[in-house]
Amino acid sequence: MTVLFKTIVILFISQSLIAQTDMSSILYDNSVQALEEAVKKAGRKHALYSYNIANATTPDFEPILYPEDQAELESMAPMDREYFQKVLIEHMSTSLARNRNFHAAYLSLYKKKFEIYRQVATLGKK
Repeated sequence: MTVLFKTIVILFISQSLIAQTDMSSILYDNSVQALEEAVKKAGRKHALYSYNIANATTPDFEPILYPEDQAELESMAPMDREYFQKVLIEHMSTSLARNRNFHAAYLSLYKKKFEIYRQVATLGKK
């Protein structure tokens, strides 16, 4: 009888673990990690844009740019042109505003994700 009992317990535990794994894959997907990385990247971009704006009028200043910003900026004004600094300031200001919007959107999604977790954990109660 003890062997039968042990077998039933093992089957029950294994079924519980399988069910728990399925539930955890639904709740703990990698979207939270992706949102965290997006928020961090937006923060780094914000700091970089601010740095470039602050130093744009410094003589012989070489801006630090992400590859996508470099390509966009070069398509607007080659670096050897005299009006490059004006274009740089405008481009960085625009990129800063765009990045701020992305950052706010990522944080909003992150907050919403945890509101959903809270609702699941409390069975919809506040």
